[in-house]
Amino acid sequence: MSASDVARVAARSGKAQLGMVALGYLPLLHVALAVGAVVVGTIESGIAIGVGVGLSILYLLPAIVARVLLRGWKQWPSPLRVGDRGFLRWWASLQLQIVFLRLPFLEELIRLVPGLYSAWLRLWGSRIGRFVYWSPAVRITDRSLLEIGDRTVIGGGAHLSPLLVAEHDGELYTLVAPVKVGAECLVGGLSMLPPSTTIPDGVMTPGHRVLIQYVTD
Repeated sequence: MSASDVARVAARSGKAQLGMVALGYLPLLHVALAVGAVVVGTIESGIAIGVGVGLSILYLLPAIVARVLLRGWKQWPSPLRVGDRGFLRWWASLQLQIVFLRLPFLEELIRLVPGLYSAWLRLWGSRIGRFVYWSPAVRITDRSLLEIGDRTVIGGGAHLSPLLVAEHDGELYTLVAPVKVGAECLVGGLSMLPPSTTIPDGVMTPGHRVLIQYVTD
């Protein structure tokens, strides 16, 4: 690699780091907007309006923004080199989900209402079938990249992770690809489903496993 190539890579890396740091403030902005809406709305129109607007900003705004941000993107499941424009686009969508990753009880609250959590995931862009049951403590790393069939049960503590960070030739890449679970499946508790996992219809998987055996091309 020539000196100019090294300088170009270093410049790209520096800009990427600045971009990632800047986007890292999105979760704080998200929380500030939600709290501010509750306070201002309560003062101006009463507590019911304030709380309603705050909850809309907390739950609905990031899902809508992320869906618009990733609309028409055909890169899945190509590896994203950390720092490239495509990576930063995906990174922004991930930062919109950080509040729910850090505070998982926020998702558990909407899982109390049958069907509401699945509807919320559809808003993010995932394809979720009818009568899907989400057991307690299910973890989802990226809410835009799930395909779940009808009448499927996701076991307690299962982790659906459509992303994976890996190194190749000294550079970091992020593999981002959908996790697909067919209809009438039972995903065992405490399972780990990595990117590109595909579980056919009607399969009952064991618990406490990384379900790599179900990966298909």
